[in-house]
Amino acid sequence: HEECVQRFSEKQAIRGSKGGIKRSLKYDDIRAKAKKLYRAGEKVKDIAEKLNVSVRSIQRYTKGLKRL
Repeated sequence: HEECVQRFSEKQAIRGSKGGIKRSLKYDDIRAKAKKLYRAGEKVKDIAEKLNVSVRSIQRYTKGLKRL
């Protein structure tokens, strides 16, 4: 059992040292586009279709924003 725990710890250390991108950072570009379209007066449903994400995601991204 000790040996298994040691191997597991070593594997986890290697995985952690590789770094990586936070999952939420992958969507920064989509968030920025959604905000820009929303401020320009686009409908939430249309933005979701254009960016291929759910309506709920667009609602979260644009929460608190005002349209221009």
